[in-house]
Amino acid sequence: MHIAIIAPNLRGDHSGWSRYARDIAQWVAAHGHTVSAVVNETTDTIETPQYPILRDPMSYLHVPMTRWSGRYRLRRVLKKIQPDIVHCIAEPYGLLIASMNEQSWKSCLTIHGTYAIVPLTLPQSKTLAMTLYQKIDGIVSVSQFTKNSIKNFDPALYDSAGLEKRITVIPNGVDLSRFQSLDTSRPFTVPSMIMSVGAVKERKGYGEAIAACREYRDRYKRPFCYDIYGDITQSPSYVSALRQLIDTWDLHEYITLHGAVSDEVLSAAFKKADLFMLLSKKIGNHVEGFGLVLLEASAAGIPVIGPNNGGCPEAIDEGVSGYVCDPSMPSRVSDRMADVLIHQKITRSHCRLFAEKHSLTHTCTDLLKYYTALLTS
Repeated sequence: MHIAIIAPNLRGDHSGWSRYARDIAQWVAAHGHTVSAVVNETTDTIETPQYPILRDPMSYLHVPMTRWSGRYRLRRVLKKIQPDIVHCIAEPYGLLIASMNEQSWKSCLTIHGTYAIVPLTLPQSKTLAMTLYQKIDGIVSVSQFTKNSIKNFDPALYDSAGLEKRITVIPNGVDLSRFQSLDTSRPFTVPSMIMSVGAVKERKGYGEAIAACREYRDRYKRPFCYDIYGDITQSPSYVSALRQLIDTWDLHEYITLHGAVSDEVLSAAFKKADLFMLLSKKIGNHVEGFGLVLLEASAAGIPVIGPNNGGCPEAIDEGVSGYVCDPSMPSRVSDRMADVLIHQKITRSHCRLFAEKHSLTHTCTDLLKYYTALLTS
């Protein structure tokens, strides 16, 4: 079987699209299949053949004129490599597939969250996005939430395109090998080590996490360090507002914004963390579609606190791998912080066991079965 992956890149960085694409490419190739990638940027860290002929996915979403040249270049590459299946990892790239009339391959699209809906809201992409959902051979959703979000947003499209049957939920899986060396019997530390990973922007809920840390400090009087790892260049005004919160609440000795860091630094942080927090919130149609980073923390033996919105609750076993909280209730979040850090109600070994049930191997095995069924449909 020959799979052509359409993605921004295969770097496997902290972008959900990139990491998903890399993980699938490596796993499918390792299990005896041919994988090619049509990308915006190449990387030399993976052996998969890469064809860098695409623009950034956002350009196809917002600038209709770019789709004509993008479709032409993509069709030319696909005719050259002759894949059995074309798998669009980033939803905006699906707009190029939707506008192709003739094709000798099967096509599928993975919907992750925000960009399952956004193309349907924009005048410049709505018609083509509707065509995509009606025309593409198959759709994979990373969560039940993301599947339901289309139904809730446009019930008529959901019914007319037969999406109830045509969308298959295959949850994201965590690469357990990255965390195999971590000791899940390691003790909790003093001061407690708390971490978050993700671009520092409003939707990620860092303001809410900082408010919860203030509550925890004031109510429980326990020492802790909260380390935030993620790009601080995407939303400078929001980063400035967070720094102001830290100043106002005198949290300098507790909270550090590290910015984007290397994989080595992140690995070291995962080894020492006692709690992982992700308090993302829904802003318009922008939402966390699954929250793979929560599963990664679980694989590292780190209890998690996640939001009660989006697909994040599907990545948490309540009371076993962590807790689901309303990000707007800092006192409740701080209580759950105490349950983890002081009362130690969540064990590292249970976190790891939960992650093992949601491994990358499970995800890719299901995806491979899906590819096979798609070819015979």
